[in-house]
Amino acid sequence: INAYLVGGPVRDLFLGESNIDLDIAVDKDIEKLLHPLSETLGAEFVYHRQFKTATVFLDNLNIDIATTREEIYPSGGSLPEVSASSLDKDLFRRDFTINAMAVQIKETGPGSLIDPYNGLEDLRNKKIRILHNRSFQDDPTRIMRAIRFETRLDFSLEKKTLALLKEAVSRNAFSRVSSSRIGNEIVKLLQENQPLKGIKRLNQLCGLRFIHPQIKFNKQWNLLFPQAGRHMLKFAKISRRDIEPWIVYFILLTEALDKNALAELCEPYELKRRQRIPIMHAHYLRNNVDIRNIGKDNPSSIYAKLKPLYPEAVIYLASKTADARIREKLFRLLAILDNIRVCVGGEELKKMGFRPGPVFNKILEALFLAKLDGIISTRKEELRFIENNFGQKL
Repeated sequence: INAYLVGGPVRDLFLGESNIDLDIAVDKDIEKLLHPLSETLGAEFVYHRQFKTATVFLDNLNIDIATTREEIYPSGGSLPEVSASSLDKDLFRRDFTINAMAVQIKETGPGSLIDPYNGLEDLRNKKIRILHNRSFQDDPTRIMRAIRFETRLDFSLEKKTLALLKEAVSRNAFSRVSSSRIGNEIVKLLQENQPLKGIKRLNQLCGLRFIHPQIKFNKQWNLLFPQAGRHMLKFAKISRRDIEPWIVYFILLTEALDKNALAELCEPYELKRRQRIPIMHAHYLRNNVDIRNIGKDNPSSIYAKLKPLYPEAVIYLASKTADARIREKLFRLLAILDNIRVCVGGEELKKMGFRPGPVFNKILEALFLAKLDGIISTRKEELRFIENNFGQKL
């Protein structure tokens, strides 16, 4: 069995970049290798028979393993038909020359570089080059990948590659690709360290109407994207909660859409429920809550207007206001929420003589809001608050 490190990890090795995932190609049917490999490593795996690929999950490391293969596209934009083949053809099916290099893995250590398409030269010359003329026609998502690599690495599209990209766009190549695949590439573009740079280049080469007919480049994004990035860094310092930064950028990208259009866009993009909800809630807040009026509100009043509170939606609102006082109130609320814990529970309420029912929720919510405003803090103060405000209902 011959095994090779291929693709992105080889590229990043020469760039001096870290890559926590591995991409390995072997010249045998990997299905027969997976079980003994997973037992040896003590790892789980997922196998995709149609594409002759698998992912092995090892601690914090993902290892993509595939049979060396070639691809045939029945039609432009369709998923490819895959068959086992040589390493040379496996490299030729890849998107760009800089991702079409390999290093053989040997017991004695890494072998020499295998670079049949001069990827290392393009890497040194900072060029993004496709491997054949039909590349963008076969898989139009490579258009967005080309832009992603160009902007991430600060490379430039090779002259012929750029011409073929523009030709594919002029032939409406994106119309032949499923919405879920387009959505996946949009999310990846927004996950980059400089998402605005990618969006601007995408707009320059393709426009944004292929995402949705109502989306066009908004010059305010030049201010809002960097501002949102700074606000997310601030949020990371004040909160223990994890967020997905691309969601904030997606909210900005799609803010011109109405509720129905936004919902119709999110569904075929196959976003997870926990991703869709803050996106839709930010739309609701933008159209139904005037945050200019929260300047004098206490935390509980702000919470009542914005709840349920999704950090991505709040960070979006903070990015949209020029009032520093309002931004501080929003961030203070996010910080407080991390530390709010109501001590009294249902069992204690029953011991106090309350019957289970709607009153439980009413009491617990009142405690939560009182803690938000700093009126109470300890268990003893919670019990006194209940007696003072709900004792008559015993």
